[in-house]
Amino acid sequence: MKILHVTSGINPKSGGPTRSVKGVCRALATAGLDVTLLVLRGTDVFENPSGVKVLYGEVPDVRDFDIVHIHGLWNPHLHSVARECRKYGVKYLVSPRGMLDPWALSVKKWKKRIALFLYQRSDLNAAAAFHATAEEEASHIRAAGFGQPCIIAPNAVDLPDKMPPKINSVKMKTAIFLSRLHPGKGLLSLAQAWAVVKPRDWRMRVVGPDNYGHKKEVVAKLDSLGILNQWDFCDALGDEEKWKAYRSADLLIHPSVSENFGITVVEGLASELPVIATKGTPWSELESRRCGWWIDIGVEPLSQAMREALALSDEERQQMGAHGRRLVEEKYTWNAVVKAMTKGYESVICKS
Repeated sequence: MKILHVTSGINPKSGGPTRSVKGVCRALATAGLDVTLLVLRGTDVFENPSGVKVLYGEVPDVRDFDIVHIHGLWNPHLHSVARECRKYGVKYLVSPRGMLDPWALSVKKWKKRIALFLYQRSDLNAAAAFHATAEEEASHIRAAGFGQPCIIAPNAVDLPDKMPPKINSVKMKTAIFLSRLHPGKGLLSLAQAWAVVKPRDWRMRVVGPDNYGHKKEVVAKLDSLGILNQWDFCDALGDEEKWKAYRSADLLIHPSVSENFGITVVEGLASELPVIATKGTPWSELESRRCGWWIDIGVEPLSQAMREALALSDEERQQMGAHGRRLVEEKYTWNAVVKAMTKGYESVICKS
């Protein structure tokens, strides 16, 4: 099976979708499939492609592939690939990457309506199938008016061969937020919740790139609440330092307003951290598998979850962390993702 994956860029500062696109390509190639990744924009190099052929900029002849997998929406360059597929009758599927979720559609609403009218709706209507990372995202795709088959396959993470040692501090505990600094990630609500809870002997560490200038707004809010000295900020970290950051923390907080998956949640669970995530993310398993809190969006639910999490003993946190690590090993490995994606590709190709 020859598959062409298409993405607008692979800049690591773009967040989880970039990592997951590279990850699924590597995993499929390792499993023996013929995988090509087309990177339409940017000069970032795909390090360690592990059998993936990588093209930059120029769209190849789509007729050379059994199926084309397009990642993302709202990009005229991606539209050009969908148009080529329709021109030559090549089947393609689309991973919206959360971009059809209601909150995402409300951001820059008029620009997206224009794009839908000009090209995006026709591209989506002609897709042979969609790929969603969770059933919640699939329901958003259907609610947006698209009834094609939907392959449900979660993202997975590339775990280090050897996880860094766990660092426990007796005097000061650390809660970590690791993601892009973006208005949709819920940092302002987290700041307000932190001020409500007033945690003693805890600090908040925020790790991620400030691509949207949101840090200034967050810092101003923290300053107005009198808690700026309890928060630390640092830019995106390389893989080795990222895993050290997780293993130096005691709790992961991911209060996103809207997320089709949330790869940082998997990384936190793999690092044996209890996790707080909102119902803007598809992480009901945090509660069903007893490894965290899955809460309504808002300051009050977040404050309550933080009170409970911060009151845990070290032993209770370790137990929740062990539950989370087990969940990742059972369900969020690339092995499981490859099986689901391959089965989905085969069903699309074989369908007349």
